[in-house]
Amino acid sequence: MTKDEEIKYLAKIMGIENNVFYVSLNKCQAIVDIMLEHKNKDGICVITQKEIAEKISKKQRTISKAIITINTEDNCIEMVSPGKYIVHYKDLLEHGTFLCIKNLIIDAIKEHQLLIESDKSIAAKYGYKLRTVQMFKAYMKTGDVR
Repeated sequence: MTKDEEIKYLAKIMGIENNVFYVSLNKCQAIVDIMLEHKNKDGICVITQKEIAEKISKKQRTISKAIITINTEDNCIEMVSPGKYIVHYKDLLEHGTFLCIKNLIIDAIKEHQLLIESDKSIAAKYGYKLRTVQMFKAYMKTGDVR
């Protein structure tokens, strides 16, 4: 399954394509893609958050928050200095925070009781950070999964 097919599949099982998970994933993936387009020969992505924001018609603060979200489970985007980043992986559904959330979504669809477990219990059971579990629960509420 290609990355695009996988994103569309997740959106389908969650309800609609404009749900919060789908929108958030696409926004974050666009940020990573833009950074990688600006990677120099040394592997450093040279672009400011303000420039990224202009490219996707968002505010700089939105970019900053998205990077924090992307980095919840690991350090996908490492800031070397302002406007200089190292991106450690390019596909957000294959590594890190969004992979963890994707796995939780799939498990919740198979086992509905996961949705009523405590956040701390889920975090401990899966070895994920509490913030990742909280994002998963928020996405599930707004995604209208049944």
